[in-house]
Parts: sequence; structure tokens; C-alpha cells
Amino acid sequence: MTGYGQGLATGRRVYDEGRQAEEPSGTRPDRLAGEGFPRVSYDISLLGRWHVNNRTGIFRVVEETLIALVEQNECDLVLTSTASVRAARQCLEYLRTVPSLAHLPFVRSESALRVSAILQTGLDYPRVSSEHSIPVKVFHKPLWWAAKLNQRYADWRDARTSRRLDIFHSPFYPLPRPRRTGGAQRYLTVYDLIPLRFPQFCGVGAVNDHTSILQSLRPSDWAICISQATKDDLCAYTSRDPARTFVVPLAASRDVFHPVGDAATIRTVAQRYGIPDAPYILSLNTLEPRKNIDLAIRSFSQMVRQEGIKELHFVLVGYRGWMYDKIFEAIGQSGLSPDRFIVTGYVPDQDLAAIYGGAISFVFPSFYEGFGLPVLEAMQCGTPVLSSNTSSLPEVAGDAAILLDPHDADGWSQGMLDLYRSADLRASMSARSRERASCFSWKRTAQETLNAYRVATAG
Repeated sequence: MTGYGQGLATGRRVYDEGRQAEEPSGTRPDRLAGEGFPRVSYDISLLGRWHVNNRTGIFRVVEETLIALVEQNECDLVLTSTASVRAARQCLEYLRTVPSLAHLPFVRSESALRVSAILQTGLDYPRVSSEHSIPVKVFHKPLWWAAKLNQRYADWRDARTSRRLDIFHSPFYPLPRPRRTGGAQRYLTVYDLIPLRFPQFCGVGAVNDHTSILQSLRPSDWAICISQATKDDLCAYTSRDPARTFVVPLAASRDVFHPVGDAATIRTVAQRYGIPDAPYILSLNTLEPRKNIDLAIRSFSQMVRQEGIKELHFVLVGYRGWMYDKIFEAIGQSGLSPDRFIVTGYVPDQDLAAIYGGAISFVFPSFYEGFGLPVLEAMQCGTPVLSSNTSSLPEVAGDAAILLDPHDADGWSQGMLDLYRSADLRASMSARSRERASCFSWKRTAQETLNAYRVATAG
């Protein structure tokens, strides 16, 4: 048997043996929430694709919104995945990890999943043996095209969609072709237009992805934006009808982000990431040009040198994104000992509250944001915040933060110095931060999402 023949046979066996294991634990009855409740198909493709390696940012938003919608129990939710058949299989894996979602029906095509397993195993079959080199070259391209066509045209609906869908909601990926959503009212969540407005801050892939997402949004569809700034950008860029575009703010999970009053806990977590037992200023971002972190480092260095401050450190938390070299160049050119800067990399959720709580202030000098979730996370932990005054950030911070021009290096130095010197200012801002953060919740996000659904289904 050729290498690909063995691969296809393996794919059939993997699918047949693994089908039962793919189902999340627990029964998944087709629940009817109640008479008059809209039936909503919620696309969880992103949760399947990102749940292993990228449980941050938009992943957290999609998941928390879905869980809050379930808790509100005011719509009849059906989960699906339209990004690809492989994503559907990944969604099944994800759902096994979230018991609170186990009762929801997940709609997918059994035949498409079978074909996907067979084709993908054939494509993944090792291609190193010289005796199989000819079959590999002959079969690889046809299998690749077959997999692509299977993903594009597979019907994700099955018998459980016999009741008409009222709403189809994609919280990230492009809306599918209208024939795949039937007569449902279609909603797309739009986070920002940064790759289109400021392509210099993004790679070509991000620009293409955002273009594809916006092109899927037709005039008859509905958009949910995470801030007024994003709504303004969307309506200006696409000439959308503002009446078909809603603003639904995000939130920070109170289970993850909360004040930590135990100094011993803060010290233990800080030591885990090499943070010394000394005052520190915190920034949490993906390390990339748009976040403007090099300005924060220069401003910190200027303040420390001018004031002769000996014990203060700068802690930077986050993944390395793209073009992050300027950040480390700023550290190298700071004129300070390298050990004054602690770059932790990724920090898991369970440690974030303590990291926020141990900081004397949180700095967020981003040039542009669709919402600015780290600002809200810091405020909910009671950490004083210095934030840029651009885009959506004033909407989030209100009067609880010090808002600064992201180009004003001297202003950032002075803001950090004021908070470092004044315990009274830190206490006052901490109280205002917690009060401001209380205005946001995932319950509110779910309620305003439901309100947006009702506008479409009321007519």
C-alpha cells in the first residue's frame, strides 16, 4: 500500500475510533429556552482553534460572552463552527473542557467531519521514505484541494436545525455565505479597524484578514462593536448605517481580576517571575509597535535617572508579537542596569491579579485600541492607571485614570513620578479605579447583546 493509502486508511480508523471520544461529556439536549426566545446560532470556531495556545484577548471575550449568554437564559443557543471542518473538530475538543457549555447542542455535519479526518490524516502522513516519493507527489495536491473544497462547501447544518434559526452570530470570523445561514438575521462582532486604519502597525496577514471580515458584512447584516470608537470607525470606513450597528462594551472577569490584599501571596507570585521584592511599575501588552511600549521604557528611564531613584523596577508582561526589537533596544539604551527591567513573557490567568496588585501603577501607552481590556483589568484589581487618551481608552477609563498623549514622553515620566511619590494619590486612584470597573460586567455585555438581537427579531 502506498504512503497515502496507509494515511487514508489511518484516517478512517482515527475517525471511527475517535468519534465517541470527540463528543464532550454529558448529554446535549436540544434545549428550548422558552416561548418567544430567539434561537441563536453562535459560531465558536475561534474557541476551537485557539483554546490550546492562545487563551488571551479575543478568546477570553468570545468565551466570557458565550458563558454570560448561557447564564442569562434568554435565548435558545445552538453552537456551531463555520470556519472549517477541522475547526469543528477542534471545537468538540474545546467543549469537553467547559462543563458549563456541555448541555448546548453543537451542530456539525458528521459526513464532513469524516471526510476531514480521512483527508487530513492523508495530508499529514510522513513524506520521507524514498520508496513512497512518487505517490506523495502524485496524491498530495489532489488531497490538498479536496480538503479545501470539503471545508468550503460542507453543510454545517444537520437535523437539529429543523427549527428555524432567528440569529446567526459570528464573534470573530467572517460571516459565511447567506445560503449557509438560511433566513437568520446575521450579526458580526467587530473589535477594531486598526489593520485598515493603521496598517503600519500590522502585518499583511492582519490587513487581509480584516478586509475579509468586513467584506462579509452586508448592508442588511448587523454589527456589534466593542466601543463607540470602533463603531465610529466602522461606519466611517464602510458607510454602514449606524442604526444597524450596536455598541456592546466588554468586561474583565471578576474571578480572575480582583484586588489581592495578601502581601505574602503577591510576593510569592512575583518571585515566580523573577520580580524582586521592591516597588515596580507594570505594563501588560502584546509586544508589538502599536502598544508604544518603548516610549514607556524611555519615560521610566528618564524619570529614574533624573530623580536618582534606586529601587524602582519596570515589569513587562506579555507575548512577543512582531517587530518587538525597539522594546529591547529601548532597554539597552536606557542607561540603567538591565536588571531594572523584568520581561516575564506570558503569565497565566491565576497569577495576573497578584501581578497587577503588586504594582504601584499600571502604564498603557498604546497608540490605538478597539477597547483596551488591560486598562479595565488593572482598574478592577485596584491598580492606579496611566493610559493613552486616544481611541476607545477614555471610554473605558473615564475619570479614574491619568490620560496622556501617547507621544508625550515627558508627560508619562511626570505621571509615573507623581504616583511613585504620593501614596495618597495612589490610594485615591485605586478607589476610583475599582468604582469605575464596577460599571462593566459580562452580565451587562450579555444583556446588551440580547438587546441587539431583539432589535432584529422585533420586526
